[in-house]
Amino acid sequence: MIRFLIGGLVLLSSTSEAADTELKEYKCYVATSFSEQITLYRWPADKMHYNMKRLPLKKIPKSGPGARPLIKEVFECVESSSSFKSAVANKLDANLAR
Repeated sequence: MIRFLIGGLVLLSSTSEAADTELKEYKCYVATSFSEQITLYRWPADKMHYNMKRLPLKKIPKSGPGARPLIKEVFECVESSSSFKSAVANKLDANLAR
């Protein structure tokens, strides 16, 4: 009986933690080894700044055939529904196929 109570409490606590780490979609304006571009990511909301700082020297996500360039610098990351502060980033975002 006690095992079932403990198991139920563990199950309830794990579902509440999963709700706290909800994934959100982000878009980042980055400089790669080829050019400046917009990349798309899905991260937990509370780890956005951590993941953003880890992007330099990683390859961009696979989006099609060909080489995947390295990210040299991250200028800005925002939620996918938001707009960038940079006019250049907003122009690149408008041309991005989703």
